[in-house]
Amino acid sequence: EEQVTSAVRWSETLSRLHAAGVTMTIEFGSGKVLTGLTGRTLKDVQALAVNDLASLQAALDEVI
Repeated sequence: EEQVTSAVRWSETLSRLHAAGVTMTIEFGSGKVLTGLTGRTLKDVQALAVNDLASLQAALDEVI
């Protein structure tokens, strides 16, 4: 229940990931909400969204 009613600490989470050296995020699913939030919050972190085979291949091309 607390997970549903508590505030999401997304900006704090992104800041910690950035401080740990993360330079890319990949969002899997039908939307791009977290990808957009990441791109607006951390300008130097590449944020990719995967929602079909083409975007999966594009993400793999970036990682490999």
